[in-house]
Amino acid sequence: NLSNEKKEISKPKILCLHAYKQNPKVLKRRSHKIFQRLSKEFDLYIPCAPVQLTKAVNDPDPHCWYQYGNANYQTTDDGNDGNNNNNNNNNMKDLLEQQYAHYLYFDQCLTSLAKYCIENGPFDGIFAFSQGATIATLLCYLSCSYLVDLKDDTMDTVFSVPMSALNGMVHKYGNVFGTYLFREKYKQPAKNDTSASASTNTLAPAIVLISGHLYPLPMEMKGNYDIFVQNCKRMSTQNLKHNTNVHPRMHFKSLHIFGESDDWVHMDKSKELFHLFQHTNYIIHKGGHIVPDHLPNVVNAIHEFFVKNILSS
Repeated sequence: NLSNEKKEISKPKILCLHAYKQNPKVLKRRSHKIFQRLSKEFDLYIPCAPVQLTKAVNDPDPHCWYQYGNANYQTTDDGNDGNNNNNNNNNMKDLLEQQYAHYLYFDQCLTSLAKYCIENGPFDGIFAFSQGATIATLLCYLSCSYLVDLKDDTMDTVFSVPMSALNGMVHKYGNVFGTYLFREKYKQPAKNDTSASASTNTLAPAIVLISGHLYPLPMEMKGNYDIFVQNCKRMSTQNLKHNTNVHPRMHFKSLHIFGESDDWVHMDKSKELFHLFQHTNYIIHKGGHIVPDHLPNVVNAIHEFFVKNILSS
């Protein structure tokens, strides 16, 4: 990877997650200018997704983080402009309208990333594209799942799910990513922490999500993640003020980037991720389903975002 091998020089770390049918080499190539700019101040860590896909002439070493349970909804999310297969385009559009889907190989995906974070983390930020951006959002949630006691006095329903009661994926991986995904200094205080340091801690990891999408939610995390999402969206749409005893959204500082002509993930689907973060900025470019590495303004904005929120914090 692009990580600096000289251990005596410690740079902040950014975890980089590639898209469906990609691998670290492809992400490096398609993000060359961005990574070249970032590597001066940051160490970049780029794991390979654990699921090997069928090789093709244009995809000699394709990998993915997960696949959807319905075979009709497999996509060719390879980072092009999304115009090469109308059937796949339509399948993806239909899929993004679904609320839930089974994420095949999801446990394998999280196990692989958990091991990677234990060996190489903790990190200061995440850079992720497409399916990698969806996985990055899920990792962010898992890293702060100890905050999943979600409640607001203005709501009829009270969701109270202490960490010890979480089942399935969240219980299995929450503590791992809570410890090894981000540095200790970024941790959001628990709701019952009334210390002065807790009330003044504004540090947060920096997250860049390119052409990500929220839906469909993983069935494997139903009962935890979906409740969190519903809560965040309800608070956003009703413009509810934050209860001082609850953290309704993830405290990470997020930058969302998407294209006006994206035929794979329409920008409205990317915007749905806004609800989950307390601090959100976005950039719209005129391209499709790509990492806009060719646009100097986007390269500069990504660099400035990480510098401001990591090096200046």
